[in-house]
Amino acid sequence: MRMVKALLLGSVMMVALFITFLVVVHKMRPDLAEFSAFFSGAKLDPVNADKSPEESVKAIYFGTSTILITDGVTSIMTDGFFSRPSAAQLLIGKLEPDRAIIRKALVAAGITKVAAVIPIHSHHDHALDSPEIAQQTGAMLLGSASSVQIGRGWGVPESQLQIAENSQPYTFGKFKVTLIPGQHTPVPAVMQWLTGIGEAIERPMQFPARLADFKEGGSFSVLIEHPLGNVLVHGSGGFVERALDKVSADVVFLGVAGASRLPPSYLEEYYQQTVTAVGATRVIPVHWDDFTLPVADNKLTPMPQLVDDFASSLGFVLTMAGKTNARVTLMQYQDEMKLYPPGG
Repeated sequence: MRMVKALLLGSVMMVALFITFLVVVHKMRPDLAEFSAFFSGAKLDPVNADKSPEESVKAIYFGTSTILITDGVTSIMTDGFFSRPSAAQLLIGKLEPDRAIIRKALVAAGITKVAAVIPIHSHHDHALDSPEIAQQTGAMLLGSASSVQIGRGWGVPESQLQIAENSQPYTFGKFKVTLIPGQHTPVPAVMQWLTGIGEAIERPMQFPARLADFKEGGSFSVLIEHPLGNVLVHGSGGFVERALDKVSADVVFLGVAGASRLPPSYLEEYYQQTVTAVGATRVIPVHWDDFTLPVADNKLTPMPQLVDDFASSLGFVLTMAGKTNARVTLMQYQDEMKLYPPGG
């Protein structure tokens, strides 16, 4: 009996130590104050979020790869991810868009209508909320066949679903939007299998759904062209060699999730194939925040350092940008930036 008690006590202590370790790791995050010089610092005016008093193009950032690009008349949104289910939900629960959270975020930002919502790919942190964004704003859900299956399962009308033809431009107001085939961030083989990288969603999504149901479904770079200037949203940390050679963009929103775990040689090639290839003069790192945490006080929180080292990822971007004289800017939740005219 003493032996059994000793084993049980030992097991309890091991579990307690493991939980303590996880808590400590969870709290080990970089202090964003150290990078304050790189943040744009401009908070949006919710009353005029999708309106501009003069002809201009601006961007509003909402974390991960959710970005609103607007000229005051027409707005384009990538991903539209606001629900941010917790790590516990991802591991043992089921997922569906949280209508209340999405509505609150849109109202707080003054967003009333969106022409198109475009998932970068079909993992939950990109595509989970896209169907609800389409329903609440009247947007066209434009993306892969897998993203369309997510929208179809959520009940988005067929008239608002559009499977993107590779490199085929779509016109929304003065914007021309082109989805260019890309690649997901490289991850270990076991993670590829667990997250369905290279796999497709072949039938309408059944909600609530498990994390594993959100197959990648193919990744895209999103080129958003406007008479005032071009923007490239590259939300995944992979690339197709020379896919962007004929693209021109002044601003690149560059996905850096997982960058700190990739070899320097890969990161250099990644930057050259995305930012350098399109001739960008401004780089805005995105997808650096912990998307399992809610947004508190309009602040995004970086990933735990043992999961993804934000300082290392930013360091890579700064090093590469220094070689091409590109300006690096960070954006917080609901930060807005006037992209065009340049210097505005």
